[in-house]
Amino acid sequence: MTRKALKFFTTLLTLAGIAYACQVPVFRYALERWETDKYALYLVTPKPLSAEQTQLAEKIIAAQDTTNFELNSIVLEGLSERELWQLPEIDTSITEPTLMLFAPAKTQQTKPLYTTSFTGSGFQQLVTSPVRKQLVKKLIAGTSCIWIVIHNNKPQEALAIQQDLDKHLAKIETKIEIADAVVETDERHTIDDSTDLDDVLRSSIPLKIEFGSLILDANDPAEAAFLATLFPSGVDAVKDTSVLVPIFGRGRFLAPLPADKVSYDTLLNGCQYLCGACSCQVKEQNPGADLLIQEDWAKYLTAGLAVVDKELPPLSGVAEITDQNAPSATPASPEQLANQPESKPETTHTMLITLAALVLLGLIGGSIFILRKSSQ
Repeated sequence: MTRKALKFFTTLLTLAGIAYACQVPVFRYALERWETDKYALYLVTPKPLSAEQTQLAEKIIAAQDTTNFELNSIVLEGLSERELWQLPEIDTSITEPTLMLFAPAKTQQTKPLYTTSFTGSGFQQLVTSPVRKQLVKKLIAGTSCIWIVIHNNKPQEALAIQQDLDKHLAKIETKIEIADAVVETDERHTIDDSTDLDDVLRSSIPLKIEFGSLILDANDPAEAAFLATLFPSGVDAVKDTSVLVPIFGRGRFLAPLPADKVSYDTLLNGCQYLCGACSCQVKEQNPGADLLIQEDWAKYLTAGLAVVDKELPPLSGVAEITDQNAPSATPASPEQLANQPESKPETTHTMLITLAALVLLGLIGGSIFILRKSSQ
């Protein structure tokens, strides 16, 4: 009888969880409502900047509006030995102004990911690249997820992997459907008191189940900064085997997967996760990390709608072959949360809370009854 009580308890909790599920697919929710984690970019200079260098610094400051980094400047000249020791793990022996990129704070990585010259070209290579431009183009066109095949000077092997990958993804596209409860922008006239606003899309970007793939050589110098964000410990991860990296949302990626361990079932589980309904909780507890990308995502969104953070369910079928030491997600800052439009409680949410309370009361009463019966 105790087992029956446990089964009863589990069933009710499952039903309650379904009642709260947001029907917008994970990939689309991440695109429309997740602010990207900010990287720390340090401008380190041995002495004060010249007038020309100051102009470049001002351009970089302005770029913060459309790129997920925060600029910090350090002038080494005049700093005491104590102050130098208090700095992050940066090279204080530099003789020319230098840009040093650090991962988002919550990854707890203390060493710079990438270092480049303080020049216009150096900065541009840091925040954008050919592959990142292709990613942005596909994501804002509505592609659900782009799988990048990364190889180490093995173009033929990468091409064969991509061909198999595309074949599997085409089959998977036919097996996944978008929930009918999702309200697209041209259907907003149908919204009424029974509509859960979490199910309403925030942009007119096409909503579809569509996957894509790209090939990237780990030795491509134009992609050095991009690769540094994917592989904080270095690209030796692809020295002996090609890997797959799924990217969705605003450039959010899951840890690289060894290509020789990825099967059709693994891809299916991963794609079902990305295309499944959100579970209406917070971003920071979910797998993955954000790329450094220069793009004004806000211009694609519909103004006047509240943005709420959500947590996704565990990634089943992929996590077991995922690098557990990959960068973890970083929560939105207090400033970002404070700047979000205030949302009013909706009638639907009130009804759901009431339903959950009734379910919980029924659960407790039913469990007590069953346990009493078993003890008689």
